[in-house]
Amino acid sequence: ETLVLNLHSKEEIFRLRSNQISLEEAIQSIEKAVLIQNNPLYMNSIRLNLVEALIPIDLEIAKQQFDLLTGIDPNLRFNTYQRYVARWWLCKSILYPRQRLSCLRESISKHRISGCSRAAKALEKRLHELI
Repeated sequence: ETLVLNLHSKEEIFRLRSNQISLEEAIQSIEKAVLIQNNPLYMNSIRLNLVEALIPIDLEIAKQQFDLLTGIDPNLRFNTYQRYVARWWLCKSILYPRQRLSCLRESISKHRISGCSRAAKALEKRLHELI
């Protein structure tokens, strides 16, 4: 059931992005998927997917959802987690503009660590444009 709801949450985010469902419907659906997860990484990843979808739609709601994510665990080192952390820092750079530069630097670093060099280079370009 958790896998089905995880896949359903991705579908709901797609539907939100293509204006097929309302914000409220998408958030309710994501909450269901998050609440039954027993793996914290999956739980946070589902919510982060929602945050990424909400950023171009409603920054305030995106920020509210972002603030529900659990903190970063510096002891976890595997690539999947590092990619999640890289995305987390990128979202934080958008949602908290006063911290934009330091958050972008962290995101770049985590993308490199997880082997996502193309993403790191794209973010470096964005960082240099901001400086």
